[in-house]
Amino acid sequence: MSMKFRVVRDDLVHEFEFDRERVTVGRSPSNDVVLDDCGVARRHGTLERCQDGRLLWNCAGPAVFQRAGAELDRAEADGQDRQWELASGDIVRLRGSSTTITIEVITAAHEPDPRPYFVDFGRIADDVGPVLVTLADRLAYDTGPAPLLEAFMSLLRRAGVNSGTSTLVVLSGADEYHNDAWAFAETGCTPAFDPTTLLGVGAAEISERWRQSHCIAVLGDAVLLPIGSGTLDALFVYRCPTLTPQAVQTLADIATTLRPFGQIFVRRLRAERENGALVEENRYFRARQRQHYLFKELVCESRAMRAVHERLTTLRDDDRPVLFTGEAGTGKELLARLLHHESARADQMLMRVNCAEFADERANLELFGASADEDAAGPRKGVFELARQGTVLLEELDLLPPMVQAKLCRTLKEREVRRIGDSVGRPIGARLIASVHRDVSESVTEGRLRRDLFLMLRDQTILVPALRDRREDILPLARKFLAVYGARYGRHVDGFSAEAEARMLDHFWPGNVRELQARIEASVLGTNGPRVGVAQLGLSADY
Repeated sequence: MSMKFRVVRDDLVHEFEFDRERVTVGRSPSNDVVLDDCGVARRHGTLERCQDGRLLWNCAGPAVFQRAGAELDRAEADGQDRQWELASGDIVRLRGSSTTITIEVITAAHEPDPRPYFVDFGRIADDVGPVLVTLADRLAYDTGPAPLLEAFMSLLRRAGVNSGTSTLVVLSGADEYHNDAWAFAETGCTPAFDPTTLLGVGAAEISERWRQSHCIAVLGDAVLLPIGSGTLDALFVYRCPTLTPQAVQTLADIATTLRPFGQIFVRRLRAERENGALVEENRYFRARQRQHYLFKELVCESRAMRAVHERLTTLRDDDRPVLFTGEAGTGKELLARLLHHESARADQMLMRVNCAEFADERANLELFGASADEDAAGPRKGVFELARQGTVLLEELDLLPPMVQAKLCRTLKEREVRRIGDSVGRPIGARLIASVHRDVSESVTEGRLRRDLFLMLRDQTILVPALRDRREDILPLARKFLAVYGARYGRHVDGFSAEAEARMLDHFWPGNVRELQARIEASVLGTNGPRVGVAQLGLSADY
């Protein structure tokens, strides 16, 4: 990528174009551009093309940086470490020469941000450092706008510009003018919920003008000074009845000085908004989910289900692992979730894993995680770490590979997990709830479930009865499902016919509650009248 510039010396103009990364300028014959003048240093400076396309001037001798006819920075003596980013039309005027020598950039492929980047701190104050140090310290613990506004006003006073008022405004979103603004007074920062009133100009005009230029904007007696970047931006609005060009330049220098601190404030404000929204969303969905798993919603008209209810009540504040057994479709997952939401861990995570979905290595990774050396994507937490102080629900525990079952036994015993590739354990606080829908004794005898793991869970085992063993619950469950699906599909169904109720009581229900739920949903969709009959249920008389 070439760099093209011209060197003007009195009335002589020489144009240069180099296709290289560095071009040296100075009096020495070894330079790429040789200036025969005793006032020019042997190497007065270097033009450097960066990989990202920026064109930089590195000072080695005294020089002045000019943009649009205005002097932006000055290197007074040899050896000063100054670096200027150049755009088309920028001028570097070499000082110390007996004649005027300027280097003017003709083309620059990378156009930098038009906002000033290089500030002569001497034009603000000699002791600007303590103000910035104090600001950095306060930003570490004060999340509000007060430190930024107070530093802005302090620098204004030090520069002799103190006859106006300042406001900090945050623009949020690409097409929206957000109502975040803080006004500064001697008593401190006060929130203002209508920035347009404070600014005295139209919100649309501010947003349009400032976003188009993204630099200093003067609107009447107000100066808009950007200090943020991105779609969520902040700017100081300084209002003063009399604004001189020198005052505007000083304001620009101050805003440039405070820009890094302003970006910290903006990012923190954005993070607080996002975190606040996530917290509220999480609280809403947790409360909504918890409503589905309440003891009062549990149908337990039968003696068998009342026994399950009493057992759950005794175990809900217990930290020991729990094992639910019973046929498929009896509601083991529902009871496990109910146990979690009624326990002291209700505000924590519930991580559900179906052990039948994973092979040996995959199950190990899902449950216990992996170190950075073992996982190409970096270190990874398992569900026990992700759940923190919550609950881990392992369905079909007997389908977990034997090697992983052995590791699970050690995890439950030592209350720590060891990631794949790690030599040390990590403490955990999660509670284990597991479920098995096959006969547990047969699973242990046949080797699908480790005996030591079963012995750890045996005292906290809950057998969920099949639906045919709790026939008193069949009709209450059916009426509950009828109300739910009638409301969901907008069907006005009052109940069941007497023959349909009798048929449901006599049915064997091999699929248990899951089968009952599916048949009620299908009957609601297939019923046109006020009651569900035997034909809509689809139950045969001989089964």
